[in-house]
Amino acid sequence: LRWDKNAAEQLMKFGGSVTAISMFEYIGGSLDVMISGRLWSADDVGLYTKASQLVTLPVEYISNALTAPMFPALCAAKDDSRKLYDEYLSDFLLVCVVEFSVCVGMAFTADELIAVVLGDQWMCAANLFIIFCFAHAFNYSNTVIGIAMEAAGKLKSKMILQWTQIGILAGGIWLLRSWGMTGVAFSVLIAQIYKFFAIQIIMGRLLRWSRADIRNIIGNLAYIILTQALFQPAAGSAAKLLQLPLIISLALHIFFGASALVFICLIRPTSWIKEYVDIRNIIYTIFRRKGKDT
Repeated sequence: LRWDKNAAEQLMKFGGSVTAISMFEYIGGSLDVMISGRLWSADDVGLYTKASQLVTLPVEYISNALTAPMFPALCAAKDDSRKLYDEYLSDFLLVCVVEFSVCVGMAFTADELIAVVLGDQWMCAANLFIIFCFAHAFNYSNTVIGIAMEAAGKLKSKMILQWTQIGILAGGIWLLRSWGMTGVAFSVLIAQIYKFFAIQIIMGRLLRWSRADIRNIIGNLAYIILTQALFQPAAGSAAKLLQLPLIISLALHIFFGASALVFICLIRPTSWIKEYVDIRNIIYTIFRRKGKDT
């Protein structure tokens, strides 16, 4: 047992930076409610908060399960540029495929989901809920990119990025204040989209991406969103045609959303998804682990 000054300085520098970033991330995640509470009524803010929570509840658990093992894996690869490139794309695409599929699917079933989970008295939150579906899709996809930046030691860049995101969010709320809580929700969406693409630029420099890589990222994202957008209206049309009860209609939307996810990953995957997102191996690993536990 001895005191290692250099090791302690490195630990404090890294840990202090991560702690500071976490504080600013908390501020950025709460700023919309803080400002809204001073500009609008408690009823308006409560409706806004409930719409956000309804999206967050399922998505956060999925995100935590997906991102928990990513930090050590990315840290192990940080000194090997090719390995870091492969690990980052694998983690990033997996989160995007799952999170965007879930969130876009939820956006198409807003009316049924709100009516079943909260009741008809909350239907006025449907527009806010739809905006939050897309905002949280970008938000939780940003999580894996933030983890990659920490693993690569890009803490200063992440700190600056968080400051600018807070500035964009605050500015958006002020500029769109005439739209009420809908303007606040759009400000959150704009801030998350900014963060998503800004981090891609930073990671692109670190991983030395080509223009083809950037096109592939945008193309894969568009493919995931459009696939859900094609599958979900079929569920809505079938529910209206058959005049199904709300809960059956919701179940039908979930089925079509899951079918779209299977289509994206197994039936018609893009070349990147096929290479970097091995769903079969993930499912096999999960069930093998469950078998050992039992």
